[in-house]
Amino acid sequence: MIVNQLVRDVGLKSVRLILNDQSPTMLKSAETHCRENISIPVEIVTLESRIENLEIQDLNLSTDNEVPWFALASASAHHMPKDDKIKVFRILREWTPHLLIGEFEANNDLPEPNSPELFYSILGWNGYLLKDVLASPTTEAEKTATIEHFLLAESIIMLKSEKKHGSAEEGGRVDYHTTSKEWIDVAQKAGWKTQTHQALVRIPNGRPVTYFLHFRRNV
Repeated sequence: MIVNQLVRDVGLKSVRLILNDQSPTMLKSAETHCRENISIPVEIVTLESRIENLEIQDLNLSTDNEVPWFALASASAHHMPKDDKIKVFRILREWTPHLLIGEFEANNDLPEPNSPELFYSILGWNGYLLKDVLASPTTEAEKTATIEHFLLAESIIMLKSEKKHGSAEEGGRVDYHTTSKEWIDVAQKAGWKTQTHQALVRIPNGRPVTYFLHFRRNV
């Protein structure tokens, strides 16, 4: 966990975490996990909302108007199309000097519905994840549940989407995984400067599957 790593690296003595999710169940689970696994005193503030629905005032209130060290989004920002990503990144830039992103390498944002580019990206991206699940040490029941109820279900929604925006019920794409190059473009349009770009996992041909990006305020 990143907090425990900071304890070891910089001698962090206590920490305040701002947790954001639209699901109260997921927020409660995350809060419990943090309290049970962080090795120093921790204060936790939860924001039950989609990140794109939060305003800078909401974020400032969560930190008592103090400037937070950094914001972290780990595989949690790809539900927004590009324009919404830029809007959220601009708000985060007002709030914190550092933004850390961990995401999947895929081109599921820009292609048009029913386009060859969208099909190619989703099938290729999902294929690597399916192989990883099948090769994992989890039980057969867990593998089946992960594939049928998560990976395939998510891919089918994106493949059947009739328009880019909107809920699944409205025919929207719902998930918009994008390439690291596009995330960098999003950040630059929002005023961030790229500090670090690192591929975390690569397949044998060298293509990145997951990656980490560190942006800092361009001031």
